[in-house]
Amino acid sequence: MVGTGESRMQALHRARLEAIRNDAISLAGTTAKIAEAISQVLDKGGMAHVQPQMAFFTGTYARMMKDWGVIEHLQAQGASQRKAPLTRFGNK
Repeated sequence: MVGTGESRMQALHRARLEAIRNDAISLAGTTAKIAEAISQVLDKGGMAHVQPQMAFFTGTYARMMKDWGVIEHLQAQGASQRKAPLTRFGNK
């Protein structure tokens, strides 16, 4: 954050980018659960019950769109990220 060589705007930009990345990772897992549940229904019969996953998917998508709007606004104001510095043990 501020004090680590980033401006307040850069810190907010980084936080929103990280939030979208983390939500995208969560959505990938949820999407896999939906696909697996539907595959089981197609293979074995029965009914699909994925409403909780769809609700999570919808809410996460809405949050990501809001964060993306903030990122676009910040980028229009000139915010960007510098390449992460190399550490002694490589980037993490």
